[in-house]
Amino acid sequence: MIAFFIVFNVIFNPIIVSLKQDKLMAKMYFFVGVTFLLYGSVLTCFYSYKGMLYSMLIVELSIFLLSVIAMKKGLQRNMNR
Repeated sequence: MIAFFIVFNVIFNPIIVSLKQDKLMAKMYFFVGVTFLLYGSVLTCFYSYKGMLYSMLIVELSIFLLSVIAMKKGLQRNMNR
């Protein structure tokens, strides 16, 4: 599942930049990075390597969902022009 989200996240990044949502993408990655530090530390302490897998899944899913939101926002902005 993690690989599925990673592939789509890599595909979505250039689309988000081309829609001029790069500032939103930078904020998104900062938020997700902080989230990963928190979840990764806590879950790894309690669940060892499985905790890291869970935190990776949470992070990649978050990036996927936030990327979809950023693309929708960029498309709506371009449609209103």
